[in-house]
Amino acid sequence: MQRLFVALDLPEYTLEALDQLTEPMRGLTWSMPENRHLTLFFLGETPEERIEAVRVALRSISVAAFFMPVQGVGYFPPKGRPRVLWAGVGNGHPHLFQLQHRITDTLFGLGFDPGERAWQPHITLARCGGASAEAIRQYIKKHRDFETAPVRVTEFHLYASERQGGRRFYPLVETFKLTDV
Repeated sequence: MQRLFVALDLPEYTLEALDQLTEPMRGLTWSMPENRHLTLFFLGETPEERIEAVRVALRSISVAAFFMPVQGVGYFPPKGRPRVLWAGVGNGHPHLFQLQHRITDTLFGLGFDPGERAWQPHITLARCGGASAEAIRQYIKKHRDFETAPVRVTEFHLYASERQGGRRFYPLVETFKLTDV
């Protein structure tokens, strides 16, 4: 079994801008910059014998390359105690949603459950284990105008998720190119 997910990578300039949002705050566990990505679909534990079918299916997806904004910060869930602090993609780009829908439809056709929650594109910045809701609200207020240069999205990736020594690592399984227009 391999724990798999489909995601977009972020260029170095975006990772550097996101790193500027990191600040000491009690109760936050910041994600490692090299692990920051935008998840398009989480497959979960996948039997080895199904991985090749997933790879073949993802190769068939055709969406034009696009620019994705990276702007704004927020947290999940929107009500109650914050659990995840994130950076957003503004209103996104229609091709971002088209890509995510095609991936979801393709993987659903292979029997993977997309879950019941609506997809909300975001880049996880931190886990909010013990941070106070008020501290998170103040952080959001301070960084509400966050924006960096758009990301040119020309490919998406299938990753494995592995735990080593209490940390997560995401080995690349395969890269899938988008079409140029």
